[in-house]
Order: sequence, then structure tokens, then C-alpha cells
Amino acid sequence: MAHLQEEAEVQDQPTGPDLSYGSDLWGYLSLVEGRNAARMDTVPNEPELFARQANLGGFDNAQMSEWPLRTKNGLCLLADQGNVVRAETSRFIAGDRDSYTSPPHQNEFTVTMWKPA
Repeated sequence: MAHLQEEAEVQDQPTGPDLSYGSDLWGYLSLVEGRNAARMDTVPNEPELFARQANLGGFDNAQMSEWPLRTKNGLCLLADQGNVVRAETSRFIAGDRDSYTSPPHQNEFTVTMWKPA
């Protein structure tokens, strides 16, 4: 993985994340500034649909102590260099749905990325 990061840095490509998660008392899943994303209850497979949804935007953060995402929900992201990303929630690690102040410690996603043509 370090080799890929070094290669990206040599090519002057961003290596930062598109999403960040902080698991404090409330837990926040946030979109990094400068990225576009939309939340979807069902996750289509067509990159064109994802690009359209991500361009529409609407998602910037979620307070995870409210458990707003469910497994199989997804985010459509327009990442750096125009890549289109499908991030589907696959599982939550720890946390307690019955407690308002116990967000997941981690969110696990299954990710598919399409590069622009």
C-alpha cells in the first residue's frame, strides 16, 4: 500500500480520503470538502447513474449515533480526478443501536470505483 501512495505522490495525485469518520460521543461520517456525494437507499450498478446522483449531491455528513445508514445503503461519490465511487455499507463494527450515544466504532464499506473514460 505504501508503494501505491508513493507512486501517486510522484505523479502529483491526491492521496487523501473522500470520507472521514470520527467515533466520539456521537460519531460523524463526513464528506471531505471539495467532494460531491449523494446518499442512496438502494445501490444501482451503472456508473452513469452514480455520476448523476453524486453531481446532485445532498450528502455532507451523518450523525451516526442516530444510525441513519443501514447495511446495503450506499453513497455515490465523485472523488478526485473525476472517479465515480459506489460505497455500499457492508457492516458496522461495535456500537449499540439501542443507545443514543453509542455510535459504531467503525463503518465498513464495499467499494467500486469507475475511472472516467
